[in-house]
Amino acid sequence: MATGRRPHMSIRGPAGLQVAIWKNAGKYGDYFTHTLTRSFKRDGSTEYEHTSSLRTKDLPLAAVLLNRAFELVAIEESGNLNKPVHVDQASEANADAGQAEADPFSSGNPEPQEKDNIAF
Repeated sequence: MATGRRPHMSIRGPAGLQVAIWKNAGKYGDYFTHTLTRSFKRDGSTEYEHTSSLRTKDLPLAAVLLNRAFELVAIEESGNLNKPVHVDQASEANADAGQAEADPFSSGNPEPQEKDNIAF
């Protein structure tokens, strides 16, 4: 798939994992897409091959690399590389305006609701 186009940014990790961040121009402005690949050599080969299939042991590292890609894009979209990035800027704007934040886990009941916790 050699199109001559290069990623906007690329993050390489151990075990041959790489996240490429692609900047695209769209009807409503620029947007980003991401590809996660793993490079490997077959036994006896000197050529690297690339796959989107991950081994179970690759998943924690893939999560770290994808999180880093998200952070880099959020920083770039904020327009200021020196300013801390707040991922939930919409919630902060609502709080500043005195509006209550909508809770996607809430059933509309004012009682506190238990949320699913995901542990790693």
